[in-house]
Amino acid sequence: ELRFAPTAYDDPRGKLFKLQQTTTVASYLTEFESLANRIVGLSSPDLLSCFISGLRSELRREVLAQQPTSLNQAAGLARLQEEKLQDLLRLAKSRPQHPWVPPTPSRPNPSPSSSAPLLPTPPSRPRFRQLSPTEMADRREKGLCFNCDERFSRNHRCKARFLLLIAEEDDDSHGLDPEDDDSHGLDSGELGLPDPDPPHEIPDLVEEFNSAQLSFHALSGVQSAQTIRVLGRVGSHEVRVLVDGGSTLNFIQAQVAHKLGLPHLPSTPLKVIVGNGEELSSTQ
Repeated sequence: ELRFAPTAYDDPRGKLFKLQQTTTVASYLTEFESLANRIVGLSSPDLLSCFISGLRSELRREVLAQQPTSLNQAAGLARLQEEKLQDLLRLAKSRPQHPWVPPTPSRPNPSPSSSAPLLPTPPSRPRFRQLSPTEMADRREKGLCFNCDERFSRNHRCKARFLLLIAEEDDDSHGLDPEDDDSHGLDSGELGLPDPDPPHEIPDLVEEFNSAQLSFHALSGVQSAQTIRVLGRVGSHEVRVLVDGGSTLNFIQAQVAHKLGLPHLPSTPLKVIVGNGEELSSTQ
Protein backbone atom coordinates (compact mmCIF):
# COMPACT_ATOMS: atom_id res chain seq x y z
CA GLU A 1 0.00 0.00 0.00
CA LEU A 2 2.81 2.37 0.80
CA ARG A 3 4.54 1.56 -2.48
CA PHE A 4 1.63 1.91 -4.93
CA ALA A 5 -0.56 4.50 -3.19
CA PRO A 6 -0.54 8.06 -4.56
CA THR A 7 0.45 9.46 -1.16
CA ALA A 8 1.18 8.14 2.26
CA TYR A 9 -2.01 9.73 3.57
CA ASP A 10 -4.45 8.01 1.13
CA ASP A 11 -7.12 5.82 2.86
CA PRO A 12 -8.60 3.24 0.42
CA ARG A 13 -10.44 1.44 3.25
CA GLY A 14 -12.47 4.55 4.12
CA LYS A 15 -13.20 5.28 0.46
CA LEU A 16 -14.43 1.71 -0.03
CA PHE A 17 -16.82 1.93 2.91
CA LYS A 18 -18.23 5.26 1.59
CA LEU A 19 -18.41 4.26 -2.08
CA GLN A 20 -21.87 4.68 -3.68
CA GLN A 21 -23.11 3.84 -7.18
CA THR A 22 -23.67 6.98 -9.27
CA THR A 23 -23.72 5.67 -12.87
CA THR A 24 -23.89 2.09 -14.16
CA VAL A 25 -23.23 -1.15 -12.32
CA ALA A 26 -20.14 -1.80 -14.47
CA SER A 27 -18.53 1.53 -13.52
CA TYR A 28 -19.37 0.99 -9.86
CA LEU A 29 -17.88 -2.54 -9.92
CA THR A 30 -14.64 -1.31 -11.55
CA GLU A 31 -14.13 1.39 -8.92
CA PHE A 32 -15.05 -1.02 -6.12
CA GLU A 33 -12.48 -3.64 -7.23
CA SER A 34 -9.81 -0.94 -7.63
CA LEU A 35 -10.17 0.06 -4.00
CA ALA A 36 -10.63 -3.51 -2.70
CA ASN A 37 -7.35 -4.65 -4.28
CA ARG A 38 -5.48 -2.06 -2.21
CA ILE A 39 -6.88 -3.30 1.08
CA VAL A 40 -5.43 -6.21 3.01
CA GLY A 41 -7.31 -8.09 5.72
CA LEU A 42 -10.98 -7.73 4.60
CA SER A 43 -12.90 -11.00 4.35
CA SER A 44 -15.13 -11.96 1.42
CA PRO A 45 -18.40 -11.46 3.42
CA ASP A 46 -17.24 -7.94 4.37
CA LEU A 47 -16.48 -7.07 0.74
CA LEU A 48 -19.89 -8.49 -0.31
CA SER A 49 -21.67 -6.38 2.31
CA CYS A 50 -19.82 -3.22 1.21
CA PHE A 51 -20.67 -3.85 -2.44
CA ILE A 52 -24.41 -4.40 -1.83
CA SER A 53 -24.71 -1.41 0.51
CA GLY A 54 -23.25 0.90 -2.18
CA LEU A 55 -25.79 -0.06 -4.88
CA ARG A 56 -28.73 2.15 -5.76
CA SER A 57 -31.84 1.57 -3.70
CA GLU A 58 -33.88 0.10 -6.59
CA LEU A 59 -31.06 -2.42 -7.24
CA ARG A 60 -30.07 -3.08 -3.64
CA ARG A 61 -33.50 -4.38 -2.63
CA GLU A 62 -33.64 -6.86 -5.52
CA VAL A 63 -30.10 -8.14 -4.89
CA LEU A 64 -30.72 -8.60 -1.16
CA ALA A 65 -33.90 -10.56 -1.96
CA GLN A 66 -31.77 -13.14 -3.87
CA GLN A 67 -29.32 -13.62 -0.93
CA PRO A 68 -26.07 -13.81 -2.96
CA THR A 69 -23.07 -15.60 -1.36
CA SER A 70 -20.22 -14.10 -3.40
CA LEU A 71 -19.18 -10.79 -4.93
CA ASN A 72 -19.42 -12.14 -8.48
CA GLN A 73 -22.99 -13.40 -7.86
CA ALA A 74 -24.08 -10.05 -6.41
CA ALA A 75 -22.56 -8.15 -9.35
CA GLY A 76 -24.37 -10.41 -11.83
CA LEU A 77 -27.74 -9.93 -10.12
CA ALA A 78 -27.19 -6.17 -10.07
CA ARG A 79 -26.53 -6.12 -13.85
CA LEU A 80 -29.72 -8.14 -14.56
CA GLN A 81 -31.85 -5.83 -12.45
CA GLU A 82 -30.28 -2.78 -14.12
CA GLU A 83 -31.17 -4.12 -17.59
CA LYS A 84 -34.72 -4.83 -16.45
CA LEU A 85 -35.19 -1.26 -15.23
CA GLN A 86 -33.75 0.14 -18.47
CA ASP A 87 -36.22 -1.91 -20.54
CA LEU A 88 -39.12 -0.62 -18.45
CA LEU A 89 -37.90 2.96 -18.85
CA ARG A 90 -37.65 2.64 -22.65
CA LEU A 91 -41.15 1.12 -22.80
CA ALA A 92 -42.58 3.99 -20.75
CA LYS A 93 -40.95 6.59 -23.02
CA SER A 94 -42.36 4.95 -26.16
CA ARG A 95 -45.94 5.36 -24.95
CA PRO A 96 -47.69 8.72 -25.55
CA GLN A 97 -47.88 10.80 -22.44
CA HIS A 98 -51.27 12.29 -21.58
CA PRO A 99 -51.60 14.86 -18.81
CA TRP A 100 -53.50 13.52 -15.86
CA VAL A 101 -56.79 15.30 -15.28
CA PRO A 102 -58.63 14.75 -12.00
CA PRO A 103 -62.10 13.30 -12.51
CA THR A 104 -64.96 15.72 -12.19
CA PRO A 105 -67.69 14.54 -9.81
CA SER A 106 -70.81 13.85 -11.78
CA ARG A 107 -73.97 15.63 -10.73
CA PRO A 108 -77.24 13.88 -11.47
CA ASN A 109 -79.62 15.89 -13.59
CA PRO A 110 -82.74 16.73 -11.63
CA SER A 111 -85.75 14.94 -12.98
CA PRO A 112 -88.79 17.00 -13.97
CA SER A 113 -90.77 15.48 -11.13
CA SER A 114 -88.20 16.52 -8.50
CA SER A 115 -87.77 20.04 -9.85
CA ALA A 116 -91.50 20.76 -9.98
CA PRO A 117 -92.85 22.70 -6.98
CA LEU A 118 -94.89 20.75 -4.46
CA LEU A 119 -97.56 23.45 -4.22
CA PRO A 120 -98.90 25.72 -6.96
CA THR A 121 -97.42 29.20 -6.93
CA PRO A 122 -100.06 31.72 -5.90
CA PRO A 123 -100.71 34.50 -8.40
CA SER A 124 -98.86 37.70 -7.76
CA ARG A 125 -100.78 40.41 -5.97
CA PRO A 126 -101.02 43.87 -7.47
CA ARG A 127 -98.68 46.30 -5.77
CA PHE A 128 -100.10 49.03 -3.59
CA ARG A 129 -99.22 52.55 -4.62
CA GLN A 130 -98.42 54.91 -1.79
CA LEU A 131 -99.65 58.46 -2.27
CA SER A 132 -97.21 61.30 -1.96
CA PRO A 133 -98.03 64.31 0.23
CA THR A 134 -98.74 66.34 -2.92
CA GLU A 135 -101.21 63.77 -4.23
CA MET A 136 -102.92 63.52 -0.84
CA ALA A 137 -103.33 67.31 -0.71
CA ASP A 138 -104.71 67.34 -4.26
CA ARG A 139 -107.26 64.60 -3.46
CA ARG A 140 -108.26 66.36 -0.26
CA GLU A 141 -108.83 69.58 -2.18
CA LYS A 142 -110.94 67.84 -4.83
CA GLY A 143 -112.87 65.84 -2.21
CA LEU A 144 -111.73 62.46 -3.57
CA CYS A 145 -111.16 59.29 -1.57
CA PHE A 146 -107.54 58.36 -0.85
CA ASN A 147 -108.13 54.70 -1.83
CA CYS A 148 -110.28 55.12 -4.96
CA ASP A 149 -111.19 57.80 -7.48
CA GLU A 150 -114.73 58.37 -6.17
CA ARG A 151 -115.86 61.39 -4.20
CA PHE A 152 -115.58 61.02 -0.45
CA SER A 153 -118.58 61.48 1.85
CA ARG A 154 -119.63 60.40 5.32
CA ASN A 155 -121.27 57.25 3.95
CA HIS A 156 -118.62 56.58 1.31
CA ARG A 157 -117.32 53.03 1.02
CA CYS A 158 -114.68 51.84 -1.44
CA LYS A 159 -115.83 49.10 -3.78
CA ALA A 160 -112.72 46.99 -3.29
CA ARG A 161 -113.13 45.29 0.07
CA PHE A 162 -111.74 42.21 1.79
CA LEU A 163 -113.93 39.22 2.53
CA LEU A 164 -114.35 38.47 6.22
CA LEU A 165 -116.31 35.27 6.72
CA ILE A 166 -117.06 34.09 10.23
CA ALA A 167 -118.04 30.42 10.19
CA GLU A 168 -119.18 28.19 13.00
CA GLU A 169 -116.58 25.84 14.50
CA ASP A 170 -116.94 22.31 13.11
CA ASP A 171 -116.02 20.66 16.41
CA ASP A 172 -118.96 20.46 18.80
CA SER A 173 -116.65 20.87 21.77
CA HIS A 174 -115.67 24.34 20.55
CA GLY A 175 -119.04 25.21 19.01
CA LEU A 176 -121.37 27.91 20.13
CA ASP A 177 -123.91 27.14 22.78
CA PRO A 178 -127.27 28.65 21.78
CA GLU A 179 -128.24 28.81 25.49
CA ASP A 180 -125.07 30.70 26.44
CA ASP A 181 -126.09 34.19 27.58
CA ASP A 182 -122.51 35.58 27.41
CA SER A 183 -122.90 36.38 23.74
CA HIS A 184 -126.05 38.52 24.24
CA GLY A 185 -125.68 42.23 24.58
CA LEU A 186 -122.50 42.47 22.41
CA ASP A 187 -122.43 45.31 19.93
CA SER A 188 -120.58 45.45 16.65
CA GLY A 189 -117.77 47.58 18.10
CA GLU A 190 -116.86 44.91 20.68
CA LEU A 191 -116.88 42.23 17.99
CA GLY A 192 -114.53 44.17 15.75
CA LEU A 193 -117.17 44.26 12.98
CA PRO A 194 -118.42 47.34 11.14
CA ASP A 195 -121.73 48.81 12.22
CA PRO A 196 -124.59 47.69 9.97
CA ASP A 197 -125.86 50.45 7.74
CA PRO A 198 -129.40 51.71 8.28
CA PRO A 199 -131.75 51.21 5.34
CA HIS A 200 -131.48 54.82 4.14
CA GLU A 201 -127.62 54.77 4.14
CA ILE A 202 -127.22 51.66 1.95
CA PRO A 203 -125.55 52.76 -1.30
CA ASP A 204 -127.66 52.31 -4.38
CA LEU A 205 -125.52 49.46 -5.77
CA VAL A 206 -128.50 47.35 -6.91
CA GLU A 207 -131.34 48.82 -8.89
CA GLU A 208 -133.64 45.80 -8.74
CA PHE A 209 -133.85 42.41 -7.11
CA ASN A 210 -133.08 40.37 -10.22
CA SER A 211 -129.73 42.08 -10.96
CA ALA A 212 -126.68 40.22 -9.59
CA GLN A 213 -123.80 41.91 -7.76
CA LEU A 214 -120.41 40.93 -9.27
CA SER A 215 -117.02 41.07 -7.58
CA PHE A 216 -115.01 44.16 -8.53
CA HIS A 217 -111.86 42.09 -9.04
CA ALA A 218 -113.70 39.52 -11.15
CA LEU A 219 -115.19 42.30 -13.27
CA SER A 220 -111.81 43.99 -13.87
CA GLY A 221 -109.97 40.71 -14.51
CA VAL A 222 -107.47 41.10 -11.67
CA GLN A 223 -106.38 37.77 -10.17
CA SER A 224 -106.79 37.49 -6.41
CA ALA A 225 -104.68 35.57 -3.94
CA GLN A 226 -105.84 32.33 -2.42
CA THR A 227 -108.05 32.49 0.61
CA ILE A 228 -106.64 31.85 4.07
CA ARG A 229 -108.44 30.53 7.10
CA VAL A 230 -107.57 31.71 10.60
CA LEU A 231 -108.98 30.97 14.02
CA GLY A 232 -110.54 33.95 15.80
CA ARG A 233 -112.37 34.60 19.05
CA VAL A 234 -115.56 36.57 19.64
CA GLY A 235 -116.03 36.97 23.34
CA SER A 236 -115.64 33.48 24.79
CA HIS A 237 -116.41 31.71 21.51
CA GLU A 238 -113.95 30.49 18.91
CA VAL A 239 -114.88 31.06 15.28
CA ARG A 240 -113.18 30.43 11.98
CA VAL A 241 -112.55 33.42 9.74
CA LEU A 242 -112.06 32.94 5.99
CA VAL A 243 -110.19 35.90 4.43
CA ASP A 244 -110.21 36.46 0.65
CA GLY A 245 -108.47 39.54 -0.71
CA GLY A 246 -110.28 39.32 -4.05
CA SER A 247 -113.87 39.65 -2.86
CA THR A 248 -115.75 42.89 -2.39
CA LEU A 249 -118.31 41.99 0.28
CA ASN A 250 -118.24 40.58 3.81
CA PHE A 251 -120.59 37.78 4.90
CA ILE A 252 -121.43 36.08 8.17
CA GLN A 253 -123.68 33.08 8.61
CA ALA A 254 -127.12 33.97 9.90
CA GLN A 255 -126.97 31.14 12.43
CA VAL A 256 -123.66 32.40 13.82
CA ALA A 257 -124.90 35.99 13.95
CA HIS A 258 -127.98 34.83 15.87
CA LYS A 259 -125.87 32.89 18.37
CA LEU A 260 -123.59 35.89 18.85
CA GLY A 261 -126.56 38.16 19.46
CA LEU A 262 -125.86 40.50 16.55
CA PRO A 263 -128.74 42.78 15.50
CA HIS A 264 -130.53 42.00 12.22
CA LEU A 265 -131.55 45.02 10.14
CA PRO A 266 -133.43 44.80 6.83
CA SER A 267 -131.67 45.94 3.68
CA THR A 268 -132.36 46.23 -0.02
CA PRO A 269 -132.67 42.76 -1.62
CA LEU A 270 -129.31 41.80 -3.09
CA LYS A 271 -128.11 38.86 -5.18
CA VAL A 272 -124.42 38.04 -4.96
CA ILE A 273 -122.47 35.65 -7.19
CA VAL A 274 -119.93 33.70 -5.13
CA GLY A 275 -116.73 32.03 -6.40
CA ASN A 276 -118.35 28.72 -7.38
CA GLY A 277 -120.97 30.49 -9.52
CA GLU A 278 -123.79 30.05 -7.04
CA GLU A 279 -126.14 32.98 -6.43
CA LEU A 280 -126.93 33.95 -2.85
CA SER A 281 -129.66 36.38 -1.89
CA SER A 282 -129.48 38.69 1.10
CA THR A 283 -132.23 40.85 2.59
CA GLN A 284 -130.50 41.96 5.80
